[in-house]
Parts: sequence; C-alpha cells; structure tokens
Amino acid sequence: MPQYGGAQTNEKRGDTSYGLPIGTVVPWGAQLGTALPAGWLICDGMAYLANLYPALFAVMGQAHGNGTHYANGTTTGFATTGFNVPDYRSVSLRGHNAGSTPDPGPRSAQNVGGNASGTGSFESHAIQGHWHVVYGTVRGGRYATIPPPSYLYSNAGPPSATFYGAQGRAVLTGANGAVRSGKESRGQNVSATYLIRAF
Repeated sequence: MPQYGGAQTNEKRGDTSYGLPIGTVVPWGAQLGTALPAGWLICDGMAYLANLYPALFAVMGQAHGNGTHYANGTTTGFATTGFNVPDYRSVSLRGHNAGSTPDPGPRSAQNVGGNASGTGSFESHAIQGHWHVVYGTVRGGRYATIPPPSYLYSNAGPPSATFYGAQGRAVLTGANGAVRSGKESRGQNVSATYLIRAF
C-alpha cells in the first residue's frame, strides 16, 4: 500500500482509501490526536447529520444510532435526520451470526435508535454458568477449604454441596504462577483506535 504522501493522486479520482468500500472498519495505530487520513472517521459513537456523509449513511443507515444522542447520552438536536458511527472504544468485535447459531444474548442497541440485534447491537460482559468441583471440608457454611492458598466463596453450588456467602468470589490458586485478578475477564490485548471509511 502506498504511503499517505501518494494519496493525492488517488484523491483527485475521489478515492482516498485505496479501493476499500465505504463502511470498512480498520484498526489504526496512530496516537490519539493525530490528524485522521482523508475519508475516515473515528469509531467513537459520534453523531453526524446524514447529509454530511451520504455515502456512509447509505450503507450503514442508523444501525449504530439515529443521531439524536451523542455516545455520552447528551442530545444532539438532530431529530432523526442523523446517525451515529459505531462506538468501538474498549470493546471487542463479534461476527454477526448471519443465520448461524444465535448469540445467547441478550443484546441491545448501543445508542438511541440503533439496532437491538444484529449489526451494531451491543452485548454486555458475562461468564457462562458452570460448576467447579472442589474437594475439602466446609467451615461455618461459608468456606470450602482446599490446599492453601486456594478457596471457594460462593453464593450457591451444585445441589449436593451448596456454599453460602455474602458475595461471589472465585477459586484462586497460585499453582500456575501468580494469580492475576481484576475487575474484568480478558485476554491479553493491545490498544488501538478503530476507524471507519466515510467517503
């Protein structure tokens, strides 16, 4: 792919994006605040009037919102003559099931007026329900002890062994290295900014 310096020739032909179709989303490794390449918008949930980016509106419509609200929830005053670009900040993307096994859901619109299912819909974080088999003794109806420093502290368990507590916690063990706990379940990741081709 040529460098941006060579984009002027393409720009004269009305193509600043090297043949990528309108609505294409790509990760961009530039730092925030860097000038955007011509023809691209940041996927930050921003609202725009449809007549500013008619080609993008023609393929995306209001799948990600009808433009009446910004991503932070404040109103835009656009009535329903606008649209929102996708808001891909701090989320991962999931392929549309398109007739395959349905998403377990529930899904909802990411912004006001957007799709509540399919392209543009949002699904919150979750952990699939499951059981852990724990061998040990129960103390005081709350803790199941297994070799330290592991423990189980849960609101409920299988019918044959129910454990009670004020809050749900996890089985922690240092058997495979230091325990890495946090406020979310996640894989290793690197931050990038998503862009969408608008014209």
